[in-house]
Amino acid sequence: MENRMVKITSMVNNTVTVRKPEYGVNRTWKTRGQTFGIPFDTVRELMWDTGFKNLIYSGILYIPDLQDKIDLGIEDADATEAKNIIAFDEKKMTELLTETPMEEFVKLMTTVPRTQVDNLIIYAIEKEIVNTEKCRFLKALTGKDILIGISRKH
Repeated sequence: MENRMVKITSMVNNTVTVRKPEYGVNRTWKTRGQTFGIPFDTVRELMWDTGFKNLIYSGILYIPDLQDKIDLGIEDADATEAKNIIAFDEKKMTELLTETPMEEFVKLMTTVPRTQVDNLIIYAIEKEIVNTEKCRFLKALTGKDILIGISRKH
């Protein structure tokens, strides 16, 4: 019997619970970046559960190990980097909001799941990161205004 564990990380600053007694899983992630290990065979079975699968594919929960993603069928067998599911850690979100060229930013924001875009907006508000052009684009894309969000904090 293999004891392989799959690390699963929360990518949101909210509580996320996976309670699936039929698989022997009861895990609660409370903050962004919190990681739990779940046996590989259990995760493979959980991928058949629509709720869990949506948490993974929307980027709320993230499997950082590329080989695990390949073995679970999330990424292509010949993948050398993640392409199907990209989750943004804090460093990547800061880079996107401050350094990434606008053209590349627009292309990425229109291809990632809406949850990732919403997380980026929440992060920008939390850290008070303002790039007028990107704020305007994100408002047009989602209807959420980063500048108003920041002003409501004060």
